[in-house]
Amino acid sequence: MKTFKPRKYLIVGCGGVASYFAYPFAKYLKHSNSDKYATAPKIVFMDGDTLEHKNLARQNFQDSGVGASKAEILAIDTKKFYPSDRVSHNINYFTPANGLVDSNTLVFCFCDNHLARKHVIEEVSESGGAVIIAANSEFSAQAYIYFQDWEGKTQDPTLRYEEILTDNTGSPLSHAYGCQSDVVLDNSPQTSMANHIAASLAMNLYNFWFVEVPKMSKEDIDSLWKKFPIEFFMGPSGAGRLTTEDAALMLQNKH
Repeated sequence: MKTFKPRKYLIVGCGGVASYFAYPFAKYLKHSNSDKYATAPKIVFMDGDTLEHKNLARQNFQDSGVGASKAEILAIDTKKFYPSDRVSHNINYFTPANGLVDSNTLVFCFCDNHLARKHVIEEVSESGGAVIIAANSEFSAQAYIYFQDWEGKTQDPTLRYEEILTDNTGSPLSHAYGCQSDVVLDNSPQTSMANHIAASLAMNLYNFWFVEVPKMSKEDIDSLWKKFPIEFFMGPSGAGRLTTEDAALMLQNKH
């Protein structure tokens, strides 16, 4: 497995979690690339949804943006402090046909539905790169990471969380045409607090894998690998981080 230096960040799903994630993350990128703006990584915001009044209670948007594309709102605000020619937006939902993922892309998937997560993971498996997926319910939140090299292995989230591969047509959590916010919130309520926590957990994984990359010799890999966090989680029942060894035990107990 190899880590890499992303040349493009694709943020898929620009609602609750993304609205708390985008600005501090872009400010970090600005600080870390202040001397090389011309080659700063690209940021692409992608979402087919528009901002609605009912979103404002749990998402980090202003009411002046109601009716506008969520992806466009985040892109416009990010351009205020990040090189504007390095920021763009796409007002479509993510599908494999989009062709936006390559080996230099780190995807942040903040979608509510399993189908989008499934598509993103499949694209990373096919094209390379990596994805950090963050999700939350009313009070709990989690984030996990996936690299192309992990397909079919203990760290593969589709093995740990098989529901990602379940495409129940009509279910709000696996819907192909958006999140169906009213239905989602009835079945799995969300709060601004949980969205914020999910965004922070995604940043934790980014910091570990792409900022503070573990230094190790070839001889250390086998002994250290199982200690690497592949997931951070937080909720009323406690907080923690899942290692490869933890994931193996989870799969063993599950099957």
